[in-house]
Amino acid sequence: MSRIHLRMAGYVVTLALHLTNGLYMRSFHTKELLEDPEIRTFVGVQWRYITTWTFLFQMLYALIGLSCDWLTLKNSSNKKYKVPSFLTNSRNTLYSAIIWPSTFQVATLFWPFYLYNVQLVYPIFIDRVVTRLSNHIMHSFIIPIAVWEMLMRPQKRPQSEAKIVSIMSVYTVAYWAVLFYTYIEQDYWIYPIFKYVYGTIYLPLLICYSFLLLFINYKSQWIVIEYLYPSKKVNKNCGVIDDGYIATKDGYGVIENGYGATEDGYLTCQVIEILCCLYYCGYSVCIMSKLGYLRMLGYVTTLTMHIGNLVYVGMNLTEDVLEDKRVRIFGETRRRYFTCWTFFLHMIYAIIGLTCEILVIKSSNIKNYSLPKHLKGCRDTMFAALLWPASLLVFTVFWSLFLYDRSLIFPDFIDKVLTPTSNHIMHTAIVPTVLWEILLQPRFEPRSHVKNVAHLVVYMLVYLGVFIYTYIERGIWLYPIFKKLYGTIYFPLTMLIIFVLLLIFYRIQWTISYLIYGKEKTKKEKAKKIR
Repeated sequence: MSRIHLRMAGYVVTLALHLTNGLYMRSFHTKELLEDPEIRTFVGVQWRYITTWTFLFQMLYALIGLSCDWLTLKNSSNKKYKVPSFLTNSRNTLYSAIIWPSTFQVATLFWPFYLYNVQLVYPIFIDRVVTRLSNHIMHSFIIPIAVWEMLMRPQKRPQSEAKIVSIMSVYTVAYWAVLFYTYIEQDYWIYPIFKYVYGTIYLPLLICYSFLLLFINYKSQWIVIEYLYPSKKVNKNCGVIDDGYIATKDGYGVIENGYGATEDGYLTCQVIEILCCLYYCGYSVCIMSKLGYLRMLGYVTTLTMHIGNLVYVGMNLTEDVLEDKRVRIFGETRRRYFTCWTFFLHMIYAIIGLTCEILVIKSSNIKNYSLPKHLKGCRDTMFAALLWPASLLVFTVFWSLFLYDRSLIFPDFIDKVLTPTSNHIMHTAIVPTVLWEILLQPRFEPRSHVKNVAHLVVYMLVYLGVFIYTYIERGIWLYPIFKKLYGTIYFPLTMLIIFVLLLIFYRIQWTISYLIYGKEKTKKEKAKKIR
């Protein structure tokens, strides 16, 4: 499946997700519910929320993207065909000026306030109209949508950003005008936080902060693009990169075919594959050192985040809290939860990764230096066989059950120990962590998956042993859902589904790696390029 098909799949998912969510929320607008004045006011101004503007523009962008890609496929036999310029320009400008910065603006402003004090941006009465799942679709899922487009549609930074910045500024000013107009018209602030800061110095400071954050989010897209799709350049350490051809100085000769990008961006090749070549040619300083430092940043962040969270959770286990028998049992068995095993894996992997990067930097003056075989093998196997599939399993299973019925997986009494922030660190932040690693650490699919799958199976069997031993020892299931399933056919079926999900998640990583880095070239293929 090519990038263009994956992009189109992303557009269809975006449209289906937002349309379904909109219709689902609309079904809650009953006469009885609208008798509440707060709900009635909320429904009357729902189109004035920046969140609503953002997902509407995502839908508009998806329609434009579908049109462009459909025209490209339809005219694939015509080599000279180009998508109409007004469509291409609209697509590029809309993404750069609105979709990317606005999407990250919504997420980075909403969730910090939500976790600090939900009443500042999301009053409790809204729960009667917007479910938890709808909330995440509007404030969380918009990020993967924007990132997916960035990964599937290689772009280049424009020579002049004046037009893009102007459109972004007009869009932002227009929204602020609507925000203030709503207050003048209805004496009502869409976001309650403005009720507290209005008339104080904090209002202009908040406005300035939002504009500053918007421009930071805007600039971040070009940083990401530069790392994913490096521009043409000449570098004495890496040889010459020109029109998609790279000449290395280590004897591999010239690697041709498909590193350039057409003006429309549809036949764009995997420039990132150049990074992989350089990676296996000896950690070329010009590009790979930057990726190495970014990986190290990820490892340090991972360790800081999980260690800090562990200390914080430990501080919450006070004598008063432990008087609750359920909390006391949770405290005694917390290390047996699969989530804890997963973030401990994250910490171990971060330490191994840091060790590898430090050795590489320390030995950068040694020509053809390579990491110790066992250390590199341990790092690669741990990520591929355990960390990636386990992280996606925790995220998928936990949030699916939590949004359906939290008592099945995360009973209310655990809130005495784990705050929403701690919950997200253990069940949400683990996914961006592994995505960061897979984007910055070049990987190629092994010829045989036996070793990796064997490690995964053994790991899960060991955990299953601990899981069942806990029931035998204490007479309790770590996860309440198994109390309902035990003794029925659904118990073994659930175990089977979990193993199948793990294998699916394991396989997904190689599809992503292939899309980013392509296929590893054998020595014979490299030799042919030289000839």
